Amino acid sequence: MVAPHRPAQSEPAFSPEEARMENALRGDPRSRATLELFAEEITAIYEREVAALDESDAHSMNRLVKLSRYCEARGRRLIAESRDPRDIARGIWLLASHYIMEITNGHAVSHRAYDDLPGSRVDSASYEWQTMVVGADWSVDHNEVHHPFTNQAGKDDDYGFLILRVSGKQPWRVVNLIQPLLLATLPLYLTGYFPGFLAMARARYEGRPILSRQTLEKPARKVGAQWWRNYVREPLRAGPRAPLVAAANWAAKLLSNTYITYMLGVEHHAENLLDFDEDPNEPVEVMYLRQILGTTNFTTTPEHEDLYTLGVNIHTEHHLFPDLPMSRLRKVSEDVQATCEKYGIPYNSQPWPKAIAGLWKSVLLYSLPIRTTGVREKRRRLFERLVDELRIKRGRRHLTVTPPAPEPVVEHTVTLAKTGRTITAPSDRSLLETLEQAGVNVQSGCRKGACKTCVTRKLSGRTSLETRRTRDKIELCVARPVGDVELDL
Repeated sequence: MVAPHRPAQSEPAFSPEEARMENALRGDPRSRATLELFAEEITAIYEREVAALDESDAHSMNRLVKLSRYCEARGRRLIAESRDPRDIARGIWLLASHYIMEITNGHAVSHRAYDDLPGSRVDSASYEWQTMVVGADWSVDHNEVHHPFTNQAGKDDDYGFLILRVSGKQPWRVVNLIQPLLLATLPLYLTGYFPGFLAMARARYEGRPILSRQTLEKPARKVGAQWWRNYVREPLRAGPRAPLVAAANWAAKLLSNTYITYMLGVEHHAENLLDFDEDPNEPVEVMYLRQILGTTNFTTTPEHEDLYTLGVNIHTEHHLFPDLPMSRLRKVSEDVQATCEKYGIPYNSQPWPKAIAGLWKSVLLYSLPIRTTGVREKRRRLFERLVDELRIKRGRRHLTVTPPAPEPVVEHTVTLAKTGRTITAPSDRSLLETLEQAGVNVQSGCRKGACKTCVTRKLSGRTSLETRRTRDKIELCVARPVGDVELDL
């Protein structure tokens, strides 16, 4: 529930952003709200980039998938065969690079950014992660839960990874006192913990027991297979060099796990990033604002970004546009930052070492039974003012504008191309609702058209989203049929 707006005289001096919002609140309450205008510009950036997608975006991912597999093969060969310590060190680096790229490549592919691009050799349905992650578990926890419910304590299990308290909205327990130790040693046990965490988070979301054979069997098998290869099969093949090979494989894992810990850990957990309560009636404009205030970018070199982070470091834009190819995120980040500055919304970006320091500060602070910090409270006041403005102005407009008469409901036909099944779809219901009622399992998340989890290729027909131009991909949760539609399902 949004806190009531407090009188200006009872608050400390406004920051520039707060002063701007105060002026907006004092204006004509029937005018457009700041968040409405802001969200329209953010959506326009997304639509512009989607229209510009071409084969170069697919070729970039094709190259990275091929490079990752090369790094593994070359790295393992250098570790197994070389006598030169420098070559063994190169082998460790190459094998660690493979593990890192498998996480970032799999992350990008899982968002279906490359499924229908001309020239793409990868798609989310058939891509197999060459690492400890079970793709189906990642897809549910990350796409259906984390992206729609970012930083909502109790809903987003990625917020703290089930072992760290990073928000006053999370209950404090005595065990939180040791969470700095858990973070410091996480690279040592990440190989086993990460796939188990994803499986348990998925089970919680789906209402299944988290400690069951159904939940943990697949990740256990995948981790076991990796351990067998790295510490039994490959060392035994090396004969007398077995201890060296096992040690080198362990070093590559430790190096990549450390990198992954601090790549994934800094995105949402710093002290200056907001936490939120769950709001089932949250409008899409507020969801955009929540993604920006709860996420940070971290800066690195373009060369490093292209190979390793693959846009994960441009995380704000990724949360705004999850299904954009990672090669597009750098291009849109300047536009998003400029739009935030235009509307007085803080944009979070910092060098990677500073972001890591922010993660550690948050973990240390919230290991103690504190509720919040001054930095977060300042941001929270801005968030509440923007949401208040949206609520007030929409409420006043509702009182002064006569709503249009409801249109008659028309029934159309939805054809599922992969099965040939046809479903009757009323024009007053979203395609996602129609499909779910017909028993068709479709991935979904925010149900507001923002998280892009339910984006599906439309083969023919027209929907309510296409008032100005035809779209090949549509968000099923907000698209209503205006004629017969064929979907790539």
